[in-house]
Formats: sequence, C-alpha cells, structure tokens
Amino acid sequence: MRILNVRQTGLIAVLVLLFALLFGGCGKDKSEESALGTVRVAYIPYSPTLPFFVALEENLFEKHGLAVEPVRLSGSSTAIQAIAAGNVDISFNNNLSASLPYLDKNPGAFKLILPSVETKDANYDYVLVRPDLYGEPVAAFAERTIGLRRGAVDKVLSDLYFQKEGGFSLEQTAYHQFESSALIQQFIAGNLDVLVTVDPDATILLSQSHARLFQRFYRGKILDPFPAAATSVSSDLLRERPNAVSAFEDAIVEALNLMVERADQYRSILPKYIPDLPPDVAAKVGLPQFVTEPASIDSQLRELMLIYQTHEITTTLLRPEEVFYQYER
Repeated sequence: MRILNVRQTGLIAVLVLLFALLFGGCGKDKSEESALGTVRVAYIPYSPTLPFFVALEENLFEKHGLAVEPVRLSGSSTAIQAIAAGNVDISFNNNLSASLPYLDKNPGAFKLILPSVETKDANYDYVLVRPDLYGEPVAAFAERTIGLRRGAVDKVLSDLYFQKEGGFSLEQTAYHQFESSALIQQFIAGNLDVLVTVDPDATILLSQSHARLFQRFYRGKILDPFPAAATSVSSDLLRERPNAVSAFEDAIVEALNLMVERADQYRSILPKYIPDLPPDVAAKVGLPQFVTEPASIDSQLRELMLIYQTHEITTTLLRPEEVFYQYER
C-alpha cells in the first residue's frame, strides 16, 4: 500500500474542496437555496410597485429566508388571472377594482394583504387638462371631452367625483374610455380635453408640458383615505406555506420602513424596473401609502365595498374580514 506524504495529502484536500465548490450545488433547485423555498411574484411596472422593487434591491426577501422569482405583467386584471390560474403565487399591489369583482364571483380564490391607500399627501391619481383650459372650474368640464381608463370601476368612481365636484354626470358629457397607452396618445393628439389617469403617465405628461395639473388625489373627494389596491396571495400558498407568506410580508414591511425617510432616494431605482420611465420623471411620481393593519381602514374598505355593490360592480356586499388575511407578528 502506498503512503501519501503530507504535501500530496494537502494537494488532494485542495482539489476535493475545489470540486465541492464548483459542483456541489449542481443538483439543487431554487427552492433548496432558501429556507422557505421560492415564490413567483407578479408585479406591474408602475410607481406604486416601488416597495417590491426596494425589497429586491436590498435583498430583503433573502434576508427573511425566501427566494423570489419576479414575473412582469401588464396590469391588475392580467395579474389576477395569473394568480387564479396558479401561474404565480403572489401578485403585488393589484387594484381593488380588479381583485374585488373577481373574489365576488370566485370566493376564496385568493386572499389580500398589505392594502395601499391614497391620501392627500400620498397619491398617484390625477385630473389633468389641456394647457389652454387651465383655470376652468369642474362644472365647465360638462362641456368638454373627458378621457378615462377602461373599466366599469373607473367610470363609476370618476362619475362620483364629477357629480360631487361639478354637479354633473358623465352620461351628460362626451366621455371616452381607453386602455392606458391609448388614453395618453388620444390626449396628446388633442382628442381629449380632460384626462383622469395615474402615475407614472400623469407625471410624464406634465413634465413634457402636454397637460396642466387640475387636481391630484381626486378620489379623496369620494373616500379619504381611499383604498386603492392590495397584494393578492394564492389560497394554495397560504394553506401549504403560510411561513413563506409571512416572510414576504415581513420583507415588504421592512422595505416600507426604509422608504419612510428615503422615498425620494428609492424613487431613483424605478427606471431599472420601468425602462420607459425617464429618471427625471421617476423622482416626481406619486406613491400611495401602504397599510400593514387592514383593520385601521376597516370603515373605508366597507364603504368602498358598498359602493361596488350599489353600482353592481359586485353582486354581494363583500366584508373585509372575508377577503383580507392577516397573521400575528
């Protein structure tokens, strides 16, 4: 039997170590790399998604033992369909105008966490006008052509706003609804006089002098604060891996805490995730306020759900405790 000397033994040890480092992880999938596995998270490339982007930038999901696979989608309705089909596990900050009607027809399909609200100081909703119409009162808009985003909820909420502020109904006006990109193009082309829209589109139009700001946070005239959106979590994930949901929420809450004092700094990362957003515009876009305790906006949520039922957006009066999930920290 051949006896290896110390030098030979050391060389073999180094080779074994290198082999382990190079090939030791080949058989592992992403779920083995983090203690709580991997979750697929849909996101929409617009400014209210910023807390999710901050969590990615600061590696907060990994800090809480969770691996995240981001999935970019075009809008809340698409995201709701993806989570309902099982293509994603979580969808960040979907409009309640998309999630609540779906839950009305498909009870228990998913649960909501981390609602976001618009307030006077934290908003991304705007009413814009053509520059030459700046200074007109709301009542004068009854004689103008108004542009809205497509959707029954946008029509209902805009109608409530114009009734309250201008004393007229949309049905008394020339109004048109378009998908977001077409809506902006129609306004730039001069086919619309008044525009109800959201960021970052609104700030882009303002920065390029296509529009003048009539009012921010117009939904605050309906409810204050106004429940705008919430993150959707699949029922399967909640049932099978509740700890992963808790870790996701903990990471987002930590991101929100980081943003409290440095929101302007973190706005600068938006163009990385929204490539069409100019950096100088990113610094100005509006952001909603996120609520970690849904019970704190219970009355506003109930009033919103009553508005939805009254205007036949939902067939039943949904209750916050039925659709929101909250775990004990």
